[in-house]
Amino acid sequence: MEPSSSGLQHDGRKRLSKTTANRENSEETKGIRRDMHDAVTKGDIDQVQKCLNEEKDLRQWLHPRTEESAMYTAVKTRQYKIYALLVSRNCRLSQDKEEKEGEYFIEVNPLGHLEIEYQLHSFLHRCPTVARLVGKSSSKGPHHGFEKKVEELYQKLEKIPIVNTILQVVATSAFIEI
Repeated sequence: MEPSSSGLQHDGRKRLSKTTANRENSEETKGIRRDMHDAVTKGDIDQVQKCLNEEKDLRQWLHPRTEESAMYTAVKTRQYKIYALLVSRNCRLSQDKEEKEGEYFIEVNPLGHLEIEYQLHSFLHRCPTVARLVGKSSSKGPHHGFEKKVEELYQKLEKIPIVNTILQVVATSAFIEI
């Protein structure tokens, strides 16, 4: 089964800002990245959530030693619920190992693909539209308070019925970036 036919799409093609990219494998975030991978491997979704809440800017969550992404680790260890949580928080595959990590999805058995689809559907529909949109939004340069301003804008737009419908479509699309 091809990754695209099962809805396994990632925002991996979107390049990270230099500041965020540096944090993805900096000494400063090494401990929490290790904690994230330990939690993923153990299936500790509460600890994964804590890591995500503590470091909101990280998207790849690279393992300090192997530099594999947390999403890859989740699929490799069959932690599909955690994988769906990571997708709902706009995490992505390793930019440097995207091809290798992406190919692993092809090796997932059909039952695994069904479980991934189920978990993705479950998480994405519980996640507020505004939260999904903020994670998909980007700026041409670093701006202090960007996420807060964008969140406020989406909250205002969400109150307009026709615009809210469009926002929901954009929020659930794996192909659209803002």
